[in-house]
Amino acid sequence: MKREILYSLPLCVALSIIGCGGGGGGDGSSATTYSGSQVQATITTDNSEQLARSATEGATEATAPLPATGGGGGAEALSAFPVGIQTTTSYELAENIIIDNLPQALEYLSNSSLPSAYQETLDCTFGGTILVTADDSIANSADQTYPENGTVTMNFRDCREDSTSTFNGTATINFTGGGGLTAVYQNFTIAFTDPTTGEQVVETIENMTIVCDGNDPCSIQSDFVGTDGRTYRIEDMTVLGSDSFGWDVSATVYDPDLGSIIIDTTAPFMLDCPTGVPSSGALSITGANFSVATVTYTSCTEFQVCFEDVCNTATW
Repeated sequence: MKREILYSLPLCVALSIIGCGGGGGGDGSSATTYSGSQVQATITTDNSEQLARSATEGATEATAPLPATGGGGGAEALSAFPVGIQTTTSYELAENIIIDNLPQALEYLSNSSLPSAYQETLDCTFGGTILVTADDSIANSADQTYPENGTVTMNFRDCREDSTSTFNGTATINFTGGGGLTAVYQNFTIAFTDPTTGEQVVETIENMTIVCDGNDPCSIQSDFVGTDGRTYRIEDMTVLGSDSFGWDVSATVYDPDLGSIIIDTTAPFMLDCPTGVPSSGALSITGANFSVATVTYTSCTEFQVCFEDVCNTATW
């Protein structure tokens, strides 16, 4: 997720993404896509520091702050829709904007008086619109309690569902039957006022997929460019905490060169350094053959990595 602080621009500004990295990147016209190693990483003394850096990229990505949604309805409005939206991740607002508006979008499409009306425009609560487009398996259907198949795209155009947040970009929703769906966001921007600092912020979800099978919770996979310019993937996220009390994160993180690792917080970490790295806290990193390394954040400039009883201090 790309995050920019704005001090004078309006909230509806949408930032373009320019990314590149060891695992494949994005540019202004295409979404960031991870194309790096898919194998489980083998932790060694030589690569433990790099994996600690990758673990930190994933942990800080997962905790990128977003405000609570102000949209109406929420998951409880979806009596026939998936209830498995995980609301403790940093992608909460992007998930909820779909949950809040999809039932109305399907209703509009099914009630259209035009036999070939596969597009409808929804007005957002505080301004802006959503252009909804459906294929013929969904449009003009008599029963839209929950589609068993078909595709809907939702194009958000300066859409404001509360007084502080603005959405731009397109989400594509594919219905997979049995209460399931897959939603894909690419270069999707959310502009909002940070509830803690009052700053105007734009965050861009570069390439995220949410998969819901009717169970709780849904799974999230997100590709993003890290602070080092490399492209990472994060999935299976669980995030709890706040900037005030510290963060607990578990997730699978993919290093583009070394492969996947599982990260788990062993001590809540604080994100109060100017560079965005943790100032305190600790993570465990699990790789192939159940090998485990630990990273302890000791200050805004240093961290310690331990593997097989050997510990080394590194700097950011």
